[in-house]
This record gives sequence, structure tokens and C-alpha cells, in this order.
Amino acid sequence: MYRLFFTTVLLILALGLAGCVMPPPIVGQPVDTRAPEVDASADTPPEGVIETSPANVSSVTIEEEDGEQVAVVQGDHPNSCTKTGDSQQEVVENTIEISLVAGQPADLMCSQMMTPYSDAIVIDTAGLEPGEYTVEVNGVAADETITVGEMEEAARGTDGQASVTGGVNYQVRIALPDDAIVQVQLQDISRADAPAIILGEETFTIPGQMPMPYEVIYDPADVVPNHSYGMAARITSADGKLLMINDTIVPVITRGNPSENVEIMVVPVGG
Repeated sequence: MYRLFFTTVLLILALGLAGCVMPPPIVGQPVDTRAPEVDASADTPPEGVIETSPANVSSVTIEEEDGEQVAVVQGDHPNSCTKTGDSQQEVVENTIEISLVAGQPADLMCSQMMTPYSDAIVIDTAGLEPGEYTVEVNGVAADETITVGEMEEAARGTDGQASVTGGVNYQVRIALPDDAIVQVQLQDISRADAPAIILGEETFTIPGQMPMPYEVIYDPADVVPNHSYGMAARITSADGKLLMINDTIVPVITRGNPSENVEIMVVPVGG
């Protein structure tokens, strides 16, 4: 009887152990040994996304290209991957405010080294009231203003021309020859590395009054709003010897400078 009892117990234990053993793989069936995939999208920005921020601007200059006024912007990007992007323009009273952004791909690793850049932005003056405007890019003002609209009709002659008027004067006590010649010129002095361009000129013999009045006629179509103009005067003897000349710039016409009652001071030359 005891033998039957132990036999039954052993049989039950054997069946239980058999149920805990993993069945062998079926021959020919592949076994998946790959590591589980990890979703990295939660920590890595999607490929191609551009991170943008306002561009760093250090200076703004005004130039003219193909008949359009252009703001040339210079500054530094934080790295070589950053590039300037789109710009937006808004006019607040007499200020043209331009917003310029810069961006870089979010999925690129870039060395943090300042990289200079230069970008040209065409200034949209369509629909603006005539007048002088200040240009700002990301809060940095340009080195000069721009003029929008044609010159006032009051400054034009009946034939469409305009003039700069004033007098040539000097302070030193010196007697000039009665036949001395006075030459007054209106010049474009925008480029310091190039000769001045003459827009108009008047020549006359020295009158008997001081200051010596002049009127230089020019064509307003030759005036570029963002250029600089100045008056130049010289006095020579009848045989061409230079006696007196102005040694300071006399700005006129653009950038809020006058065209009337412009005094040109001249000084003696030589010993």
C-alpha cells in the first residue's frame, strides 16, 4: 500500500516539472534576437527644422543698387551654420523699421565661433509720403537718412532745373586783383576714393561786393537721394594762379542740408 502511495506522488512531481520546461524551438522557425527599438523623437528635433532668432546687427549703411535704395547690414553670427533669413519692414512715423532674422538647422552640431556676415536688404519706399526717413535694422540705425519722393517744386526752376544759391566770402584782409576769377561748383562727394562729380558750375569775375553772390544751376534728375553733395569755390588770377580756395566741406541739398543762402568760406593758398 505504501508502495502505491509513493509511486503516485513521484508521478505527480514528474508531471509538474515537465510543465515548467520551455519547449524546444520548432526546427526551421526563425528566432527574433533584435534589440527593442527606442523612439528618439522625444529628445531629438525633427530633421530639417530651422531654429530662428533676431540677427545680430552691428552696422547699417545705405547704398543704391539698380535704382533702388538698399540697406547693407553687417554683423556676426554665433557660428558658421547660422544664416540670415527673411526680413520684414514697418514704417513708424518717419522711421523705416526692418526686422531681420537668422537661423540654423536644429539637427546640426556647429562650433561656437563668431562668423561675420553682410546682407543687402532692398528698402520698400512704395506708398510712403515724401520726406526724410531714418532706417533701422533690428534697432540699429543706418549711418544716414534716405529721401523719399521728388524734390519740392519750389526748388525747381521754370524749365525743370534747380539751383543752389549763396555767397563766397573770406575773413582775411587781402586785396584781390580786379580781374580775379571766381569759380563755384556743385559736386557729388559721396565717394572718398574717387574724384568728385560736377553737377553744376558758375564762373564770374570778382564783384565789388562781399560776400560774392552765386547761383549754380543743376538738373534735379542727377541727384541721388542717398548721395552727399557739397559746394566748392576757388579764386584765381587772370593768368590762372590759384589765390584762394575753400578747405572745408559745405554740404547741400540732401540729408536735410540747404540749397539757399549757402555761404562758402575761402582761405588764401601758398605763401
